[in-house]
Parts: sequence; C-alpha cells; structure tokens
Amino acid sequence: MSIVTDPATTPDGGTTWEPRGHPVRWAVGVVTLIGSALLASIWFGALTPRIDVQASTWSSEPAGENGATLVLEVENEAHASARLVGAGASLPGLELTGTEVGSGERLGGGNTTVLAPGETVSVTLRYRVTDCAALPSEPPSIQVVLRTPLGLTRTVSDGNVAGDLVGGDQPTRWTEDLLPRC
Repeated sequence: MSIVTDPATTPDGGTTWEPRGHPVRWAVGVVTLIGSALLASIWFGALTPRIDVQASTWSSEPAGENGATLVLEVENEAHASARLVGAGASLPGLELTGTEVGSGERLGGGNTTVLAPGETVSVTLRYRVTDCAALPSEPPSIQVVLRTPLGLTRTVSDGNVAGDLVGGDQPTRWTEDLLPRC
C-alpha cells in the first residue's frame, strides 16, 4: 500500500490507483508546491532580475558638445546570471547619445553583457543637452533592461537613482550641478 494512493477496483474488476486523502489537502499541497517553486525562482533570479542600481557620478563633459555623463553601478544580487540589455533613455531636454559598459564596449542595439551572480559593472550614460528649459526639475529615474536565464526581458527602474547624488538639503537644482551651461 502506498502512502499517497490506494488501489481501487473498477466495475470490470480491474485495479486503478486513486489519490488518498481529502481533495482540499491535495489542493493545499499543490498550491504550496507551486508557491514554493515561484519563490525559489524569484530568489534565484530566473523570473525577475534582482539588481541594485546606484548612481556614482553626474558630470558635465568639459568641452565640445553640450553634454553630460551619468555613471551607474549595477550589481546582480540574484543567484543566477542576468544579461544586461540596455540602460537609460532620452529625457525632456536630454538626448541619450550612448551607453557603455565599464570595459568601454557599447550597450544596446543588440550588444549585451552578462552579469554573473554578485558581479557589479559600471554603466556610463552619455547625454546631449537639447533644451535647458525642458529639463526636469527633479533628477530622473533611470531604467535598466535585463534578460533573465529563462529569456524574459524585464525593465527595472530603481526609483530616483540620480537623486542620490544630490543631497536633499541642497538649494540648487540638480541641473545646475550637472550642467553649468544651463
């Protein structure tokens, strides 16, 4: 005799196996199993990436184009590798002209880089100022696009990441620190 099933006889005299116990007990077991699998995949990083994004530098490029640079530190906190597909986007008054990984390779447009578990990579976003009057009054939220081991593409926006570089009690707008030309 099995713990989970008991033999039963059919009307024609054959034997079949049927689950033993109340159907609610089976439903609770199945729901618990599925929930545990989902939690494990989130912890592992298979369904959604677990990353930490910190802004390390806002700066104006010194000469030439009216440009600005933002450097992000992206850390993979999951137990699975994640593929970094892209980061940043154009903003009102700022046009994203390029995204590079710390090693100097371009990011986006089919170029990606793999973040191993626990790995941190620097991502440089290069902007061109198109309209000083259109710049947002608050530092922007920066989006990072990753692909999980299951092939799911996820966009992570880690709040007001750029605002971490500007103290809450500073009287100047972030754009005055970032872009002295404005």
